[in-house]
Amino acid sequence: MPDLRGPDRQPAFLGIPTYIHSPLALSQEELAEMQADVAVIGAPVDMGVVNRPGARFGPRAIRQAGYAGSPNDTFYHMEYELYPTQEIRVVDFGDAVCPPSSLELSHEAVRLKTMQALQTGAIPLVLGGDHSITLPAATAVAQHHGYGRVGMIHFDAHADTGESGYGGVLIAHGSPMRRLLESGAIPGPNFIQIGLRGYWPDRPLFDWMREQGMRWHLMAEIVERGFEAVLRGCHRRGARRPRGHISVSGHRCS
Repeated sequence: MPDLRGPDRQPAFLGIPTYIHSPLALSQEELAEMQADVAVIGAPVDMGVVNRPGARFGPRAIRQAGYAGSPNDTFYHMEYELYPTQEIRVVDFGDAVCPPSSLELSHEAVRLKTMQALQTGAIPLVLGGDHSITLPAATAVAQHHGYGRVGMIHFDAHADTGESGYGGVLIAHGSPMRRLLESGAIPGPNFIQIGLRGYWPDRPLFDWMREQGMRWHLMAEIVERGFEAVLRGCHRRGARRPRGHISVSGHRCS
C-alpha cells in the first residue's frame, strides 16, 4: 500500500500546476527520456469561436483544478480500484506556443506539438481551447499513423461538420470534422458521433453526413438505451480501426 504520509509529499496547492502534478517535460528529448505513456499538451486557442472567447485559459484552469498531491502515485480511481499513475506514465508536455493573433499559426503549433509527442511513442492528451483544435490534433494523429487509418469517436452536442462559419470562414469551431473528412485524414465511415442534440445541425447537413458514411447517436438514444449500451456498440463497430482519436467537447450555457 503506498505511503500517504511520506515526508517528501506536497499538497496540491504547492509547486508548478502541472496536470495532476505530473512531471514536466520541457522538450521532445526530455519527453522521450521519461518514456511517457501519455503526454499532456495544452492548446490555449479560442480564436475559432463565434461568440464568447476565453477558452484559451482552459489548459491552465484544468491544471490548477487538479487536487492530486506530488508525487501523484497515490491518486486513486475508486471505480477501477487502481492507482492510474502507477499503471501508466503521465508527463505534462507543456503548452503549444499559440500566438493569439493567428488561428492558422496556433493550429500549426498544436499539430507540431502533438506530432512531437506521437514520435516519442506517447499518447497525446490535448487540453483545449475551442473545438477547432480537433483539426490540428487529429491531423497529426492521421499523419503519424496514415491518412484513412484513423477513426474518430466524437462526444459533442453538435456535429461540427459545418461547411463554413460566419462570413465564409473555413477553419472555426463548427467545422473541424468536415475539414478532417475533406482532407482525407479521417474518412466519413470512420466517424462515430455521440450525444448530438439541440437545434443544429439541421436536415440538409445531416443528409450530407449520411452521404459521407458518418454515423451518430443522438442524446435521445442515450437517454433511452443508456450510455454504456451505446458506447459498447460504438466499440464493436470501431474495433476494425487500428488507431483512434477521441474528441470531447464541452459547452457553456448562455
